[in-house]
Amino acid sequence: LGLGYARMGQKRFPEAAEAFRRARALKPQDPEAAAKLGYATGAAGLHQEALEAFLTVRRLAPDQCPWTSLGYAFQALGRPEEAAQAFEEALRRDPKDPEGAKGLGYALLALGRPDRALEAFRQLLILRPDGESYAALGKTLGELRNPREAAEAFRRGLTLATTDPDLAEGLVRALAASGDPKAAREALGTLRRLDPSRADRTGRDLRLVP
Repeated sequence: LGLGYARMGQKRFPEAAEAFRRARALKPQDPEAAAKLGYATGAAGLHQEALEAFLTVRRLAPDQCPWTSLGYAFQALGRPEEAAQAFEEALRRDPKDPEGAKGLGYALLALGRPDRALEAFRQLLILRPDGESYAALGKTLGELRNPREAAEAFRRGLTLATTDPDLAEGLVRALAASGDPKAAREALGTLRRLDPSRADRTGRDLRLVP
């Protein structure tokens, strides 16, 4: 396992995966080797192999299963129902896991359940009140056709992540959807300072610029 750990630290994920494969071959019943193989293959973009590794951990030692990582493996393969179940189990075991809350929210959005996703993202904000969390909240409020609250979420996110163009664009779109083109144009100025070409596209898309 030592070589795999070293390659992971160097972000040489394919080589780490190969080292953990060899470790798995020597210890096929070792849940730690299976989990590390899952992490390495997931980081290398080999999501099916990562899923199989995490499912092996779940079978061998459910208490050692990295449920959040299992959820992300399901999600990467376009299986949001199973992803949501894994994230729910992660949160049942550790209610303070922000990655579990984030993953659950996005899985529920993929399932067309923005009302339940909103609950997950509100929990995420309690656990990790950062720009990314506010962006997820704003996106979900937008899907629920609540643009004023969405705009407030994006605005709060921008106070924490002042250079994030995703938050800036979200704010422009939410303000435009709420029927406030003047405020949307002001927010477009913020986006233009961060990403001029993106601001031009957004402005044309929303007809905020000639």
